[in-house]
Amino acid sequence: MRVVVVTGSDRLAWCEHLIAGVRRHHPDATVSAVLADGGHVAHFDTTADSWIALRGRQVAGVRYEDVALALGRRDAGWTALPLIVEEFPPEGPTDVVVVLADTMEVHGSIDPLVVAAAGGAAVRAAEVDGDLPWGGGLPGAIAVGPSSAELLGWWDRRCAAAVRSPEAFDPRSIWRDLPASCGVTLVADPSLRLGASTAGSLDLTDSDDGALLVDGRPLALVDLSGLDPARPHWFAEPGREPSRRISTCPSLRRLLHRAAAALDGAAGLTQEPEPLPGLVVGPAMRSWFRSLLKDTNRPPNPFVAEEADAFLELLTGPGEPDGSGVSRLADLVLADRPDVAAAFPSVRWSDRDAFVRWMWTHGLDEGVCSLAVLPDLPAPRPAIRSVRSASSAGVNLVGYLSGELGLGVAARRLRAALDVAGIPVAEVVYDRTASRQRHPQHRTIDAPYGVNLLLITPDQLPYFADDVGPEFFRDRFNVGLWYWETDVMTSRQQSSFGYVDEVWGATEYLCEVFRRYDRVPVEHVPVPLVFDAPGVVAGDRERLGLDDRFTVLFSFDFLSIAERKNPLGLIEAFSRAFPEPAGVRLILKTINGDRTPEQLEEVLDAAARRPDIELWDRYLEPRDRLALVAAADCYASLHRSEGLGLTMAEAMAVGTPVVATAYSGNLDFMDDRSAMLVPAEEVLIGPGSFYPATGHWASPDLDAAAAALRRLRDDAGLREQLAGAARAALAPFSLEAVGATLRQRLGALGSSR
Repeated sequence: MRVVVVTGSDRLAWCEHLIAGVRRHHPDATVSAVLADGGHVAHFDTTADSWIALRGRQVAGVRYEDVALALGRRDAGWTALPLIVEEFPPEGPTDVVVVLADTMEVHGSIDPLVVAAAGGAAVRAAEVDGDLPWGGGLPGAIAVGPSSAELLGWWDRRCAAAVRSPEAFDPRSIWRDLPASCGVTLVADPSLRLGASTAGSLDLTDSDDGALLVDGRPLALVDLSGLDPARPHWFAEPGREPSRRISTCPSLRRLLHRAAAALDGAAGLTQEPEPLPGLVVGPAMRSWFRSLLKDTNRPPNPFVAEEADAFLELLTGPGEPDGSGVSRLADLVLADRPDVAAAFPSVRWSDRDAFVRWMWTHGLDEGVCSLAVLPDLPAPRPAIRSVRSASSAGVNLVGYLSGELGLGVAARRLRAALDVAGIPVAEVVYDRTASRQRHPQHRTIDAPYGVNLLLITPDQLPYFADDVGPEFFRDRFNVGLWYWETDVMTSRQQSSFGYVDEVWGATEYLCEVFRRYDRVPVEHVPVPLVFDAPGVVAGDRERLGLDDRFTVLFSFDFLSIAERKNPLGLIEAFSRAFPEPAGVRLILKTINGDRTPEQLEEVLDAAARRPDIELWDRYLEPRDRLALVAAADCYASLHRSEGLGLTMAEAMAVGTPVVATAYSGNLDFMDDRSAMLVPAEEVLIGPGSFYPATGHWASPDLDAAAAALRRLRDDAGLREQLAGAARAALAPFSLEAVGATLRQRLGALGSSR
């Protein structure tokens, strides 16, 4: 038997992991590798007995380089199946060649697949009803016998048509449509069928010796194409959700974590090699190139060095007549990114310059543009300034006044401080937010006063401006009371400086961030840190689900970016603080996990290591939510950054001692006398985050955090001391104190106008 691995030159770890499994369970097999790169490969340091590269060969009637660009390496390699079998043919009337994707992992004998190929070829069944296989084959594994010429001819014709079709290409369709008339056998053996798409339909358990059983049979072959070794918690096909969450299946969780550890940081399948530095090829570009293959004898290909310049000229040239009017590349970016298209709906007209600026900034940061193909940068635009004129005293307070998110709470507290200060207020409720609304909404805009106080995040302010129109800002003094969580603002946020005459920062951290851009005056105006009394009564601890264990609590909204809130860091610190799960408990109280399923699964995966770590992803009634904070023995936030840190202030207000990262907005209302501050190193955020890659946030010292948690558990006197100091630390943020600051600042604005 010969096993052929379809792989890439940058996927050596995956290839070698598969080869090791083959040699362990089929020591007599001959192993070869096929490199599916579109670019040149000079050397491949593999333990395979032989290897070939597809570059430069004719596949599906065109150059393989063209196939690689048209379909992507993952799928292009399989178009060469007829060539692979020609290069490595069965060596006798009973010999079989097994071709495997490098994402396969061998756990046992694959002989059932080999035996089934005697009549021509065999694949793993996509679906099984009882013992009846149907639905074609699962991608990634095929056994080919000597009598396979008819199948290979059909395969070549089908791939040739796909390479020249601009329609969306579904690689599974070839496997799904395998013709039974060509002697293809569908193998129903469950031990061969485990993968991301089938995990939900198979019974996965462990044997007494710890081996994984699939429908009662020892696992022989698993397709790990749905695994990113850096994210083993999310086992899913690209663009899909898992058919089974590993948080619900300990056996699958152990399998994936072992595989991720063995692959040790190897890249997942979502990462495709770039034909040119910085040139990312998305679905729209592939579709466009397939249309060129259909209509052109040989279009230029960036994988071919002497053709790269001609290909770039196509991208910088004019696009379709009904396209963006910027360039072909711009058309392709907008086709791949509906969110960007929605943000710049009039790209042929008023949004053109803004979109081009996006390409030069976010487009480069997000890897969808290359410097080699960017259009000319527009001239800087002047900032939009409000026209100042006198009008009646008072404030039009604009914000998420009906939302449950932190900004909704802050807006309502600010309204209370304005009332205490005797400043007339007209509320303008803005509700373009993903958080649940629980307070009655007011739809009519009544804004009679001369000052607009805009408690809207700077990324959302342009949307508000579009919704209400320029008249809302004209002849008023516009103040932005903004929040943000890192030291670098996005270009969209920076554009919001053009809507305001002044910015207020609720913390010194925020003021420092906004002053860095030197666009408008920035003033420090705090918000009230006043909270309802929790009203805890006897029996509340038990009613809320708490017991006599020392309980650490952390609350956050998944929509506020779990990476920034850093629950994984807290789980690790808790585990270091208390190696044995005895007498302690960590509760992660969250909301909106259903809106971010991958992030939820990541936290559940981390929490699964310990029986004393629980995640409660649900809304609580306001009284119960506050009572839970008050009943906890400790509140911990190992955040990377906070504009304010409302939940920490809330815990301090109800007398619950706080462990917190010594970084960002929370330092305005806590110090080492009123909280257990955790030292942190400021680090670069880097690529792949919601926040700008060039921004910074904190990496808290988890050992120091663990020590703080242990101290609080062991020292009741310290807990009482911190509780008393915390209440005193919040005194400068009372309604009266903040109201006085508001009255002073608004008075200064009035006297200067």
